[in-house]
Amino acid sequence: MGRIHSAAERDRCHRHSTPEFLVGRGRDGLWRAIEAGGHAGGVFSSQHAAMTYAEGETRRRHGSIRLTLDLLENGR
Repeated sequence: MGRIHSAAERDRCHRHSTPEFLVGRGRDGLWRAIEAGGHAGGVFSSQHAAMTYAEGETRRRHGSIRLTLDLLENGR
C-alpha cells in the first residue's frame, strides 16, 4: 500500500490545531482514515488499524473522528 501521510507533517505550522478524520471503507473494501481537509490519511486492511491511526493523529481528542457508512476514496 502507499505511503501514509501524517497530519503532523501537514500541520507543522499549526501545532495547536488537532485534525479531524473520517474513517470508512473504499469501493475496494479497504479501510481509509482521511483527514477532513484531505491532506493526510492512509489506507488500511482493517477498521481497527484505521481507527488506531486516526486516534494517534488526533491525540484521541473527543469527537475528532467520525465513522461513516459512505464510501471513501483517497482524498475523500
